[in-house]
Amino acid sequence: MRKYWFLFYLFVFHCSYSCFGNDEIDSVRQAVESASNPKSKLKSLNYLAELYWGRDPNQTLEHAYEALKIAQDEGNNAQLSYAYLNLCQGYLYKDDYVKALDFGLKCLDLRQQSDDVPALAFILRTIGWLYYDMENTDLSLQYHKESLKLYEELEDVSRIGNALNGLGLVYMQKQSYQAALSYLERALEIEDSSGNDHRVSVVLSNIGACYQKLGSNQQAIDYLQRSLKLNEQIDDMDLFAESLNRMANAYLDLNDYRQAEVLLDSAKNIIDRSVLADKPVLLMENLQARSILYAAKRDFKKSLDAMQQFNDLRESILSEEKSYALMELRVDYEMQRKEAEIQLLEQEKQLSNMRRNMLIGGLVGLILFGILLGGRLRSSYRKNKLILETKQALTDAELEKSKLSQERLKNELDFKNKELTTFAMHIAQKNELFNEFIEQLTSIEKADFDKSHVESAIKSFKQRLDINHDLEEFYNHTELVHQDFLFKLAEKFPDLTDHDKKLSSQIRLNLSNKEIAALNNVSLKSVEVGRSRLRKKMGIDSAVNFSEFLQNI
Repeated sequence: MRKYWFLFYLFVFHCSYSCFGNDEIDSVRQAVESASNPKSKLKSLNYLAELYWGRDPNQTLEHAYEALKIAQDEGNNAQLSYAYLNLCQGYLYKDDYVKALDFGLKCLDLRQQSDDVPALAFILRTIGWLYYDMENTDLSLQYHKESLKLYEELEDVSRIGNALNGLGLVYMQKQSYQAALSYLERALEIEDSSGNDHRVSVVLSNIGACYQKLGSNQQAIDYLQRSLKLNEQIDDMDLFAESLNRMANAYLDLNDYRQAEVLLDSAKNIIDRSVLADKPVLLMENLQARSILYAAKRDFKKSLDAMQQFNDLRESILSEEKSYALMELRVDYEMQRKEAEIQLLEQEKQLSNMRRNMLIGGLVGLILFGILLGGRLRSSYRKNKLILETKQALTDAELEKSKLSQERLKNELDFKNKELTTFAMHIAQKNELFNEFIEQLTSIEKADFDKSHVESAIKSFKQRLDINHDLEEFYNHTELVHQDFLFKLAEKFPDLTDHDKKLSSQIRLNLSNKEIAALNNVSLKSVEVGRSRLRKKMGIDSAVNFSEFLQNI
């Protein structure tokens, strides 16, 4: 009976979700149509666009663009920043991260010039979520922490809880699960006292996911069941499907494949039938769990199909081109700001020079008349000091611009390292599936099978593993990206073999022994022995973190 209550929830939520909030939308729409002046229409349009967040992003964009035009015509910066925020949210829900960031930064620029601190904190948090969706954890943490700091200054308890929950999710994405748990538990304490069932349910689900990652699967299930129970009183279909996916992962870890499959099927039913804001992300989580489930059940064809669908969907959302375009947009935004500061300093310098020339002319006249000689000297000293200070400020601005260029290069290298790690994990997972498939074929001993066909299949799969073009491409790409590292490594340790250098590069990517073994199609014992020998060659003590040591070369 336990599995059927999920299906009951599905029916209840599907019925309630479609009608929630329609009355308010109709009311605001009437206010837009009956507005007697642009100012009142502008406010209603922006509010109507906000009501469609997560419900219908196209409606959000339509009303936000109309509000944008009126705000520009009226010169209303407060409503203009509101329209930018709506456009940012609309494109964020459509997974168009480049446009979302463009409008988000425009909104941020306006709100930094205003006195509306809560509005500034909100756009900082929104940009933090944008970078979270793009899996750029460093920038996501930066914006989320800035938002939390402002909410703490405002003593806005409810927003503080929300910000803490966001930071917990970002640390989960960084795989810093203990840090994530500390933020999430603080958030739960705040939300429990607020009596907001929806926010409590969200945090409970996130804590459950965190415990699952830490291997405490029974605790994970307990928290997720509490979250699902609260969902009886709210209408968040996204959260309901997400909690089902997460609980399925916990049951997979407990090897309860039947229960995991029931949960995944229930989640998939919700995802397919509903218009969800986070539908692509929820579907990716469901496909990833299904790939693990089918592999555990030895159904390798379905496992590979699910993995391929997962990779295709992820690529459509998080393509390399989108990531690079976002990075370029952010750096260009910062450089434009610095260039504006440099232009302002140049204008101040020109104005200072003009004033100096006028003063010099006046002082020459005074000298001719023999008046205020001491005053002229003091004035000249002050003006020269001002010029030097202006030049120094101009130099500092130029240095800041140079730092931004260096940051762009660093971001490009970090992005390439991240792509290498993802590529390595993909190869490792594929090799594991091939090896398990070979083991399965090897174990077949039925009398009615043609043994020669089985041996031929095994030989074919082994050849595909031996001639692994993906792995060769990974090695070549690693050498290209890590040229500087490999040069310094060879210079510092000239006795290292090519195999030692490859192993060093993979350890530097923070891959585990198991992942390195799967990537290179060798045994775990071989990697452990190779890693130990490499430590000895380099003279590194066992207490030193090997990956961090290599990253600092």
